[in-house]
Amino acid sequence: MKPITSANLALNQTVQINLLNKPYNMKQTINLFLFFLLSSISSLAQDSLKTVEFSKDASFQTDQITIKKENLYFKGQADAQMFYKNSTGAVLGTLGVGLLSPLIALIPAIGSTVKAPKDENLNYPDAELFEDEEYKRGYRAKAKKIKQGKVWAAWGASLLAAVIVQTVKSEKK
Repeated sequence: MKPITSANLALNQTVQINLLNKPYNMKQTINLFLFFLLSSISSLAQDSLKTVEFSKDASFQTDQITIKKENLYFKGQADAQMFYKNSTGAVLGTLGVGLLSPLIALIPAIGSTVKAPKDENLNYPDAELFEDEEYKRGYRAKAKKIKQGKVWAAWGASLLAAVIVQTVKSEKK
């Protein structure tokens, strides 16, 4: 008799365990139980997934799931993660000054990270949805974090370049 494993056992297959010919194996029984338990939990989880749409209304019903207006904040953040890409001026300014002097590059880096991105640079996907205050607040907050991350990465790259140049210079002396 072949041992029972998840590889050779289909979900709806009948399993016969012959306990008379072999000694009782508790570990095998527990593994079998866990396999069936996990497969049933997995199928229940897949059946319970619902598609949720966002709206600029205060709330609405979709498959008995209520979406409240504050969830638009998170929709704005998700959209900003996908669509906001335009922080080129701040990044190039910081990197350019940083290549000359990373210490002086702190000035444009701090200045550009304190300022929120301009509306014309936000690249939001839906103008009607952007009129909602919660969506707009979430989108702007995430876009600002993305901009800050890119600017500080540019400053760090310029600092690294300056350290490499100084190391090479000191090794030549």
